Amino acid sequence: MLDRIRLSAFFAAVFSVIAVQLPYWPVWLTAQGLEPAEVGLIVSLAYWTKPVADPLAGLVADRTGSRRRAMVVLAVAALAGASLFLVDRGLPVLLVVSALWTGAFSALVPLGDSLALLATRARGFDYGRLRVWGSIGFVVTTMSAGPLLAGSGSEAILHLLLAGLGLALLTCLLLPEAPAPAARAERVSLAPLLRRPTFLVFLVTAAVLQPSHAVLYAFGTIHWRSLGLSSEVVGLLWVEGVLVEIALFAFGRRLADRLGPEGLLMAAAAAGIVRWTALAWAESLPAIAAAQALHGLTFGAAHLGAMRFLQEAVPRSHAATGQTLYSGVALGVGFGSLLAASGPLYEVAGGRAFLAMAALCLAAGTGAAVLLRMRRAGKTAEVPGAG
Repeated sequence: MLDRIRLSAFFAAVFSVIAVQLPYWPVWLTAQGLEPAEVGLIVSLAYWTKPVADPLAGLVADRTGSRRRAMVVLAVAALAGASLFLVDRGLPVLLVVSALWTGAFSALVPLGDSLALLATRARGFDYGRLRVWGSIGFVVTTMSAGPLLAGSGSEAILHLLLAGLGLALLTCLLLPEAPAPAARAERVSLAPLLRRPTFLVFLVTAAVLQPSHAVLYAFGTIHWRSLGLSSEVVGLLWVEGVLVEIALFAFGRRLADRLGPEGLLMAAAAAGIVRWTALAWAESLPAIAAAQALHGLTFGAAHLGAMRFLQEAVPRSHAATGQTLYSGVALGVGFGSLLAASGPLYEVAGGRAFLAMAALCLAAGTGAAVLLRMRRAGKTAEVPGAG
């Protein structure tokens, strides 16, 4: 029970930081006198540092056998890095320090996922019921930060971010340790995973499935407000999406057991085709709200499917490496590329830009179906010892 509480607290803490970082951090950067292009560059660093920082952290965690120690070091680096904003805020400092703190912080979530999956495998925990506290932390922070910041200056955003990073560090210190089996350091590398066809198919599938949310994340609020919806209504639409995500994480274990990882990925892709096609044409609140209700599948099922695949296909000796490689490629390269492309796409197509995201889901669904056939045919690209 205590380990469940510690892991749940970790997810709640790190996602409270993300709840400040995503909606409010650009506001703080703008208050420092930066132009929109400069803000975009700094915000994008959170994605472009992932392909390097995440796998590197995973390799270190697997080679040392300690995720908690690696996570504490990363949490200290993130907090110390962000604290430098209290000293200097020139553009060069903003760029370097942003790369430092976001690079360190970005690796915390996949390492935490790896630790939670090991606990799920060894102790029978329900991963979804651990991870759901991240979504709860995000919602609570988002809803409470708005009124709090409304009565304060932009400087309160930095203080809120630092407080969240401090809380994340505290929860890392309290995490249980679940070391992988002892392995010779030279044997833990990216190569054994990257040589496996099913793992590569999974990475490509994930790299277009989760990032199909790019247009929504970058321009959903702008698009809905252009349709005449108020800021309060738009906020409720975002909360609706996270609430259905919470429901899936909390109560979706039976569905996940029945569908398996590939089935979850295909369900997410099918829901994405429907959701993004609907949002491309929807102009009324009921239609948009109905599309938002699919977030539990487009995000939640995709995430659970990815976690199930990593749990089944990657051995404990490479668990952190596989987790962080997935994070770096799918959530780093994938999201970074599609967020960069979403601006010109939305400028040309407006709401019809969502159709491109539906096309990505079609490709991802095809990839998941290929992955299912490969695994059923016995062409297991897993490293020996998986499961």
